[in-house]
Amino acid sequence: MPRIFLDSSLKNFDTSRLQAGIETIFQQLEDQLNAGSDLIVLVDTAQALPEGIRRGDIVFNLERGELKAGIYNGQSVVYASFGSFTGAITDSQHGARAGGSLHLAATNVADGFMSAADKIKADRYKGDTTSAAPASTAEYPANGDWGFHTDTVGLTYKVAKNKGGTIFTTLLT
Repeated sequence: MPRIFLDSSLKNFDTSRLQAGIETIFQQLEDQLNAGSDLIVLVDTAQALPEGIRRGDIVFNLERGELKAGIYNGQSVVYASFGSFTGAITDSQHGARAGGSLHLAATNVADGFMSAADKIKADRYKGDTTSAAPASTAEYPANGDWGFHTDTVGLTYKVAKNKGGTIFTTLLT
């Protein structure tokens, strides 16, 4: 969908000039739509480009199951391929898709997805917190929350952890 920009508004128009204002806005819309890129769809690369194609027009080409999108540069269409496909991808083509185990959990030696247990641990890290007081449950509200806390009054930097509603800290020096 083309983006349209107007450089005038009807908000502050004098009612005696309203008709001229509306005509101006509609002319701007027409000019912008006429200047925009056309979308052209081809079924094969041997198909002739349409009459009146302009530099910047976008061309979609679907030939032998390969989807290509291109831009006419004034002489030819420069395409980028999105690969071949036929119909919808199946579970066997992709692997288990129903919340399954297609991708293994990450380990300390292999890339992969984060396990649910590791996600919980990662969410417990609250990063660097700063306040004019010692670390509290305001910064680390849930059991297991932890992070690095700067006390701007005591001028200390500590590791802080919520353990059962009590904040424990270790001074870093």
